[in-house]
Amino acid sequence: MGLVMILTLSLVLRLKINHNWAGYLSLIGILLTGVLVVITNVGSADGDLFVNDAGAPVFKILFLWAAFLATAMDLSFHKKNSDLTIWRYPLVLLTLAAMLFLTMSGNLISLYLSLELCGLPLIVLASYQIGSNAAGPAAQKFFVMTLLSSLLILFGFSFLYGLSGAANLILMKLQIAVVHITQRQIGVIILLAIAAILSGLMLRGGWLPFESWVHDLHKNWPIPLVAFMAAAFVPAVLLAFAKIFINGLFAFYGPEMNPNDWGRLVAFVAFVNIVFGTVQMLRQKNIMSLLFFSNITQSGFILTGMISMNQHGLKSAGFYLFAFMFSVMGAYAVIGLVRQSTAAANLEDFKGLSKSSLPLAILMTVYLMSLAGLPLLAGFVAKYSVIDAALEMAGSDRLYYWMYLLAGAGIVSAALMFFKFAKFSAALFGRTERPALTLQFPPAIIAVFAFTALGTLFFGIYPDPLLTLAGRIPQAFGFIIE
Repeated sequence: MGLVMILTLSLVLRLKINHNWAGYLSLIGILLTGVLVVITNVGSADGDLFVNDAGAPVFKILFLWAAFLATAMDLSFHKKNSDLTIWRYPLVLLTLAAMLFLTMSGNLISLYLSLELCGLPLIVLASYQIGSNAAGPAAQKFFVMTLLSSLLILFGFSFLYGLSGAANLILMKLQIAVVHITQRQIGVIILLAIAAILSGLMLRGGWLPFESWVHDLHKNWPIPLVAFMAAAFVPAVLLAFAKIFINGLFAFYGPEMNPNDWGRLVAFVAFVNIVFGTVQMLRQKNIMSLLFFSNITQSGFILTGMISMNQHGLKSAGFYLFAFMFSVMGAYAVIGLVRQSTAAANLEDFKGLSKSSLPLAILMTVYLMSLAGLPLLAGFVAKYSVIDAALEMAGSDRLYYWMYLLAGAGIVSAALMFFKFAKFSAALFGRTERPALTLQFPPAIIAVFAFTALGTLFFGIYPDPLLTLAGRIPQAFGFIIE
């Protein structure tokens, strides 16, 4: 809706829209879209292409919140009235619209198109920086890796469609089951489809070992866009994973379907992201790289919740997505505000931040401790729920012993992350010889801090409302929450 207003005023009415007006129109459009999401009933459109099931509004709210906070951050950090900064809002809104369609995709065609449309506006944004010495190579990698990801996903989808003869995810699931029961053995077709689709999603999400191109982009893109990528784009990839694997390929999860099972394969991916993401995070001295590898670790936790495949797994993953969004958005907002006054890049540059602004140092500590899983913060509830779901799955059958490894890796990772972030947080309140920074707090950034801090603290102390909301996700995938 914000996109429609910007295009109407600028192209139809030929009014000159500056950076601030474009940002405020975007915020209004996002809020109005949120109202429509709340009042819209469950149903379907265009046959089976789009289905507004019980879980779709939950992800819509997540994406809308992330877009709202990223837009507010952009309003605060970018004052230049250039074509790039003005038209960044419509491009982000186009990405948001694709994400909203993705939440309702019930068909391989609509799922693929929505996932591709999520990336195309970001490719346009990246193309503006191809001529830049710093960001150019990262933008080129983004284009190439997105193209390769698209080809792999389409390749895997073609196998699934050829095997089932159906594009609808539910019908595809039933048809593949019929083929498997009648022929007893499908062969390597499912395995090829699983490998291709999973590889494509790993490339798209920037998960290990395909993280290098996202890491480069992460260090060179504007902070609001980086925050939006972390809090919305990666969850969109995770949602696509859930729709394809947990819904469409549910029957091929367990090891009894060996070698066509995907449960252990995805568990290995989650394990690698948790373990090596944590190891890489401990080595970082750059603040953006620190958060980047923390984000990879968080993605491993969310995958763990999703592949727990019990009545609490998707619920815990949904809660985790919201808790992560509040904390990581707030952390990026602090970094962006500090960078308005100084070219802070390394952890050492943030030492003594309390000297410049005590509230800002406290906020950064709250966000980081939530990401690490400190009790009474939303991140603790998220990590506890995910690990509990994994342990429940491991205890249900000895065939799922590998879920114990995932749960153990998560506990160790949370402990190491806590010590790393605690050390950095202590440095925020340490002494420094640097002069105090002159920090400006625009109304938009104050709103970002208010929403993110309130969400992190409130849902850490009283998580029931958010858990109830997240409880709608497994219902959409056929799980019943007790």
